[in-house]
Amino acid sequence: MKTFAFVLIFVSSIVNLSCTDELSSSSNDQQFYPLKVGNYWKYKITSKDSSFQPGYSVKTEIVQKDSLIRNAKWYFIALDIEGIGVYGGRYYVNMNRGLCKTSGSDTSEILYKYPCAKNDLYYSSGINDTTKVIDVDVLVISQLGSFKCIVYQKVLTPTDGATLYTNIFVSKGVGVIKEEYFVFTSSTEIKIISSWDLVDYKIN
Repeated sequence: MKTFAFVLIFVSSIVNLSCTDELSSSSNDQQFYPLKVGNYWKYKITSKDSSFQPGYSVKTEIVQKDSLIRNAKWYFIALDIEGIGVYGGRYYVNMNRGLCKTSGSDTSEILYKYPCAKNDLYYSSGINDTTKVIDVDVLVISQLGSFKCIVYQKVLTPTDGATLYTNIFVSKGVGVIKEEYFVFTSSTEIKIISSWDLVDYKIN
């Protein structure tokens, strides 16, 4: 096992992963991403660039309810922003290929592929164009302890000419431990502009 201390950009073929062919599968809610009503993850957000200010410093993701969608039990995770309150959310479910997300409509897609291998690359719609598995055995040391993580790197659609990247550290059975948003300032140098760190969580 190794401690994560580097960032990789990729050139590879892209696979489009859909959840629609797996919705009749039986999912184990504790197998990869722990989905049970009452679970929550609280994050402290640190901005390291004045041009990238999310407008809040603490957010909590809460599993509020479950619903039967296309013959599978999906879980609604709401976003609770400190000083603002509960704001939006989506439905999620564990499937054979990983964690799926949906808005409750007829469209769904893989958010975090699992099982996965290093350098796996797949496409997701919306703001996230592509996702690559950077590593599958990274040790993240936080104030809550040490977590073995898979690192997913998402490439965000350019808005002002600069492509935004995010590394998401996911620990099986726990959830997202850390997120780092960054840009490349040159071919070899990166600039971390924001980080989200897990400071509290509850898994039922």
